[in-house]
Amino acid sequence: MKRLAGVLAVTVAVSGLAVPAQAAKSKDIYMVRNVQRVDDFYVGEFVVLSKARTQVVGATGAFSSEYFCFAGTVSNGLFDVATWDEFGNQDGTWTRQWVKGHLKGWRKVTWKKFMKYSEGFKPGRAINYCITQTQ
Repeated sequence: MKRLAGVLAVTVAVSGLAVPAQAAKSKDIYMVRNVQRVDDFYVGEFVVLSKARTQVVGATGAFSSEYFCFAGTVSNGLFDVATWDEFGNQDGTWTRQWVKGHLKGWRKVTWKKFMKYSEGFKPGRAINYCITQTQ
């Protein structure tokens, strides 16, 4: 019986009747730069993104301020993305070095640390917004 199931599975896969492979799992990455505590809040820059294989989409901005969307790729040590302005118009490109899972000159932080810096603004909200804006 096991052999028949194996042969059937191979036959289905070879004939193209198999279920397509699931989309690549994405990983959210949070990065900060120049973070300082001023009075009772944090200032500094951030990048939040969702990465699936070489594809990235996300946002960059400043804490307690606005952010802008981007979408593109990470490959061969380069983070190369198109950017969108606050009106949803594609307005340029942004290319930076990508080193060991983050932008060179930026520091990866945990979701919990990002939440502390952002005063509770959930990075997933920006990522999801940018997914819709950049499609």
